[in-house]
Amino acid sequence: MKGFLKGILAYLVVISVALLISRNFFDYLSTIDLVDYIAYAGVLLVVLAGITFDGNNPANQDFLSLMIHRELVSRTNDFQDETNKVSFAVNVGLIGIFLLIASGVMAWRISK
Repeated sequence: MKGFLKGILAYLVVISVALLISRNFFDYLSTIDLVDYIAYAGVLLVVLAGITFDGNNPANQDFLSLMIHRELVSRTNDFQDETNKVSFAVNVGLIGIFLLIASGVMAWRISK
């Protein structure tokens, strides 16, 4: 349990630093209100977690084969790859949900 919480905290710090750097260095992102920026980042992280968790589903291969040749880059995933993929998806998804809740609380506090 300690390792799980440390992992989430590490992901939270890295993602927060990346969001802060991107907000400071790109003029377009700095014009977005902070509450909206946090909400957009949360949605982006939840979508990224969903895409990562879904992985190489046969239902997605027809859609993805239009962009890349799946047979050239496909490989078999072992158990450790699947575990790492699920761990990444869960951590990023939880941080995305946390950011959505934080933006909701910020919007609620601002409107009061």
